[in-house]
Formats: sequence, structure tokens, C-alpha cells
Amino acid sequence: TIEVARAALPQAGADEVYLADLPGCAVVTTGGATLGTVEAVDDFGAHPVLRVAPAGGGVQRLIPLVPAYVTAVDLAARVIEVDWELDY
Repeated sequence: TIEVARAALPQAGADEVYLADLPGCAVVTTGGATLGTVEAVDDFGAHPVLRVAPAGGGVQRLIPLVPAYVTAVDLAARVIEVDWELDY
């Protein structure tokens, strides 16, 4: 395990985020529907994947953390907007 104090990390750029900041963020669709909350960010090699747990329980969604699906990340509001449908 390698650990670095948060204060030692550089500030993220304009279009960058630290993956550790994403758990706990609400995930909403571009149409305004709430999908749930980011439970974790997994990395399977190609790109990170958001593991989104619905508020009332049930099946988790795995959403690729790529610009084609993640349209906005607002860390101040703790909201991630995705181009994703409720039935995916």
C-alpha cells in the first residue's frame, strides 16, 4: 500500500478529478433522474468505472467514467451528471 497525504497532492486541473473524491456523489441523468450514489470507483484496466448504488437498494449500476457517458462532475455540489438511461 502506498499512501500520500492529501495536502501533498497537486490541485486537479480544470477537467480533472481525483477518483477518491467521487464516492458519495449523487449520480443524475442528463434528464434529471436520480440513479443513486457512487459507492466506489473500480478500475478494470481500460478506464475507471463508477459503481452506483440506488437510494432504495437494489441492483447497482456500473457506469464507465469516460466523456461519452459522464457529461459533468460538480464536486462542490457532489453531483455527477451522466448520459445514461434508467433501464440500462
